[in-house]
Amino acid sequence: MRKYEVGTTLFYGLLTVVAAMVVALPLCTAGRQTLVAAHHLRAHNFTTWAVLQFAPSMYNYGHQVWISEESLSASQLRGEAELPPNACTQWVNHYPTRMMTFGAQRAALIHRPRTVHFYLHSGFGPTQVDSHYCLEPRDGAVTMRLVADAGPGERSR
Repeated sequence: MRKYEVGTTLFYGLLTVVAAMVVALPLCTAGRQTLVAAHHLRAHNFTTWAVLQFAPSMYNYGHQVWISEESLSASQLRGEAELPPNACTQWVNHYPTRMMTFGAQRAALIHRPRTVHFYLHSGFGPTQVDSHYCLEPRDGAVTMRLVADAGPGERSR
C-alpha cells in the first residue's frame, strides 16, 4: 500500500467511526454527553475534542446563549424574570462557545473592555448541559474562566 493510501484509509476509517457515532447518538447516553461537552469546550481531553470536530455539528443540539454584563439569576435564565437592559439571549445552530471567541461580542469586548458573562444551555432529548463563563479584561488581554456548570447529564430543564 502506498503512503498516501494509508492516510486516506485512516481518514475514511475515522469518518466511518464518526458516522456510526452520529447514527447511534439517540440511543447512547454517553455519546450525547461527550458530544455536548465538546460544544461547551469541556471535552475530557484535547484528543476527544479534536476527533469530535469531524462530527457534523449543524442542528444536532438546541443551543441557547445569554450574554450580560452582570450575573443572571436562575429565574432570568428560565425566562421567569426580566433580563437586565444590557443583556441579550439568542439561539445558535452549533458550537455556542463561538459566541465568546468569534462572535460580535468578542470585538465589542476588545474595543470596550468590561466583564461579560456568557451563559450557555444545550440540550438533546434528556441530555442537558449548562455552563457559565466569565470573560474579564486583564492587562491588555481577555481571560475566560468557567464560573459554574451543570455538566453533561440526563435531566429535564
